[in-house]
Amino acid sequence: MLHDDTNYLYLIIIKPILQELNSLNLTFQKNFVDLGRSYDDICCLFIFLAKKIIKESVVSKGFEYIYNNINNDSVYRHSSNCDYGVGYNQSIININLSQEKKSNVQTQAFNFIKQLLYEIKKRLPDNIEFFKKMKLFSPTLCLCQLHVNFIDLPFVNLFLKPSEIVLIETQWEKLTTVTWKMYLNEKQLNDANLFWPKVYNYKDAGGNFAFRELSEFVLKGLSLPSSNAVVERVFSIMNTVKTKSRNRINANMLDALLRIKTTFISTKTCCTEFVPPKSMYDKFNSEMYNKKK
Repeated sequence: MLHDDTNYLYLIIIKPILQELNSLNLTFQKNFVDLGRSYDDICCLFIFLAKKIIKESVVSKGFEYIYNNINNDSVYRHSSNCDYGVGYNQSIININLSQEKKSNVQTQAFNFIKQLLYEIKKRLPDNIEFFKKMKLFSPTLCLCQLHVNFIDLPFVNLFLKPSEIVLIETQWEKLTTVTWKMYLNEKQLNDANLFWPKVYNYKDAGGNFAFRELSEFVLKGLSLPSSNAVVERVFSIMNTVKTKSRNRINANMLDALLRIKTTFISTKTCCTEFVPPKSMYDKFNSEMYNKKK
């Protein structure tokens, strides 16, 4: 099997594809994901795959057209006329393979890429344009003097009442008047998840929260779920806490243990460094045990 030329060719074709998939998967496993840029990455992967098996005349019409016609068999090339990469093209010259086996490799590769396009489409939200616009909340873009108009931001009409729009639009336009480099470090100025909480707490010379309403609006958008990585980690922790020998742990105890473990992980603190406060010691008494009546 390891010396099978057909398997070798197949691996040559799918290797760069799997590398791109793995890179994207790692992005969505992060605790905090830049939604706008991450969905741009998905669209780039979608087009990268489409170029391999879909006709050039269709690909040239852009992502949305490809997305809407992915189930139309007429947009696909024949499996023998697809772009399987330079690695495959170079290898096929040096390998003595029958036409039947060559055709079989191409058919399998074609079906793999086609199914992958279907799976990616399933995982894209119907309102993907909203999520692609999330990159407009990136500090790099929103602090630009020529940033987009407020009304072009995502979720304006969904999250805001008509009476709130004027005030928040004013705050949006004033955002570029503050020299943020004086208050924030480089990391905070490049990460929306760090930048907007700081903007939320920013006060002007009069002690007023100058951008509080705007920050609340943006943070609502940034808090939208984009990945199940955190949920998977919690279940992984739960499986280490509630084993067969500890199967009788009740829900309250399990919840407490999960909170402790996830807090240590999120704060990057070791349990040996934790110092219990006096208030915690005071709670260690007979009242902490449920008494059966």
